[in-house]
Parts: sequence; structure tokens; C-alpha cells
Amino acid sequence: MAIKCELVNDPGMGPGHGLIRIGGLEPKACRLEFCLERNQGSAPFLGPDGGWQAQEYWHDVDAELVQSLPVGINEGADSEAALDQAPAIPQEIPVGPEIVDPIVSQAHSVVFRLTLSVDGARNPCVLRIQRPLLGSGAYFEAKPAPAPQAEPEPIPEPAPVPALEPIPAPEPLPEPVPVPVARSSRRLWLGFTLLLMLAGAGAWAWWDCRIPALPGPQCQAAEPKTEQNGEVQPISPPQHCTGLSAEDCLAAAQKSLATRQPDVARQLFQEAAELGAPKAYIQLGRMYDPDTWSAETSPAANADWETAAYWYDEAARTGDQDGRLGAGRLYCRNTQDPAFLSHALELLRKSVAEKPGDSAAQALLKECEEKAK
Repeated sequence: MAIKCELVNDPGMGPGHGLIRIGGLEPKACRLEFCLERNQGSAPFLGPDGGWQAQEYWHDVDAELVQSLPVGINEGADSEAALDQAPAIPQEIPVGPEIVDPIVSQAHSVVFRLTLSVDGARNPCVLRIQRPLLGSGAYFEAKPAPAPQAEPEPIPEPAPVPALEPIPAPEPLPEPVPVPVARSSRRLWLGFTLLLMLAGAGAWAWWDCRIPALPGPQCQAAEPKTEQNGEVQPISPPQHCTGLSAEDCLAAAQKSLATRQPDVARQLFQEAAELGAPKAYIQLGRMYDPDTWSAETSPAANADWETAAYWYDEAARTGDQDGRLGAGRLYCRNTQDPAFLSHALELLRKSVAEKPGDSAAQALLKECEEKAK
């Protein structure tokens, strides 16, 4: 039985409380319990006290929270037939800080698997976290208002400075009597002044590139400076997609990835996926996929097939063919869990049914069927 599950905030209870929504659960379930597992750390299972432990632990669900059978179904063969035809009913399991707080404390790259036991039958699913998820630490205490500070004592005004008596102006000096200059000396000075003016004008024309035959240093530095000013500086991609469309956000993420900014690219790919670009899920999966991982294009220090499968699975939910193949390949080759092998077979069979001529999908399906035997 394929189910879907997600964890959201419980608006009626506030921070530290959430609702685990289960989609695809049949109405005949009468006893529920779940096991929560993370894909990182040496203690992967969530224990009863909110701590992570190495041993598997099952959390009981209050029987009163499980929906009962639809009204009007009688016992006997007819009731069983009507029950089999009844649609799947989504369940909501309220959880408290012992479940929400350990999840909130993990990094966003951690993927959680929730295995639901329905009347003893195990049904695993990747737990989708609807963020922002508020832990109990979101409460805050009101801080007392700071005590009013004492007003500083006024600074006494300085004593006025007595006005200085004006100093009497000095008596004007007598005008100098001009010394008569000989007529020949006056012509000599006039010619020397004119020569200096012509030399200065020629130097300015040479410096300012006014003489083509004699280019000055200003002419030689002009061309490289123009070329340097003409260069177009590259525009760095944005850090967030606020105000952008899904296509523009996806393009910005790909540009960040091409410029070796994997952390920024991961954030932009997630925002593009939320805006409605399913191919962003594929790009996120490739950042962690062991077949495509590289230190230059991934925010993770090592490949992580479970995180890659999580993002491929998200793309598969939108009907993406690459997402089905990626998730099916990773589940088939990296897990022995019968439930996840069954999920991989389901994804690969859908891929082959939609594209009968896809040899890669057919080969993966055959490989997975041999492993599941």
C-alpha cells in the first residue's frame, strides 16, 4: 500500500506541536504505530524521550485518533466488499515536542523516513517537512523594560569672554616711486615673455595629443583606458528568488551552480521547485547522487543516495520521468527493505509503461525485479 506523509505545524496547539498527515490510508485501519528514522548520524531512530538512538523504536498512536469505519456498513460479505471500494481517508496524527523538537534541531539536508504500522503491516514513506516548522523553543519570555537612565547633570555655561578692544589699522605706506626703465630693456622683456607663452602653448598641444606627428604620453594611455572602461562586469546571480518567476529562479540557480556556488544554488533550486519548476528537484537530486556528485557542484562533503532519492521522489510525484528513474535506481541498488523495493518497482514500471522504447528504464526494471525475487 503506497502512502504519503508530511509533518506540518498544529495551529491549534502552537510551537512545539505538529500534525503528521497520512494520505492513502485505508479506513479499515484500527491500530496504528510509527517509527521515525533519519538518514544521518550513528543513532538513526527517534526514541521515546525525544533522543536519537541506535535501536528501532515504535511510537503508539492513540486509538481514539484513528478514524472508524464509515457509517452504514454492516457486518458480513457485503460490508467487506463496500469497505474495499471505499476511498482512502487521510489521517492526522497530532505529535508534541518529543517528536517536533528533534526534527527542528536537524539540518535541512537531513531526510526522515516514517514507517507506519497499520494493523501490523509496515508501510514506509519519506516524511515531507512543511517549513517553517516551529519547535517549542519558539516561545519567548517578555523581557522587563530597562530602568530609565538618570538624566545627566547640566553642564554649566562658560563665562563670557570679554570683548577685545579693536586694534587700530596701520597707517598706509607711501606708494613706491616707479624707476624709469630704459626703452631697450622693455622690448627685451616683452620678447622673452612672448617666447615663454609660445613654448607653453606648444607643450600643452603635445601633451593633449593636438600634434599627430608627435603623440604625447596622454595619447598612449588613452586607448587601454577606453578598453578597460568598455569591459562589462559580470552580474552575480541573486541569493533568493523573491519576486522572480519559476523559470527565472531556475535560471538563477543554474547560473550559481555554473559559477561554483553550490550552497546558493541549492537554496535557489529549492525555491524554484516551490514556485513550480519540477526540474529543480532533479538538479537537487544530482547534487547528492553518487553517480553525479562532485565537490565543486554539491553542498555536501560526500555523496548521499538517500537525500538524492528523496529529491528524485519529489520530482516523480509531479509525473517527471527522470525523477521516477532516479528514485527507482537508487532505491533498487541501495536498500534491502521490501517496502522500498516495492516502491522502486512501481516507479520503474510506470516509466516503462509511459515510454515502452526506453531501454534504460527497461534495464533498471529488470535489474530491480531480479533483486526483489
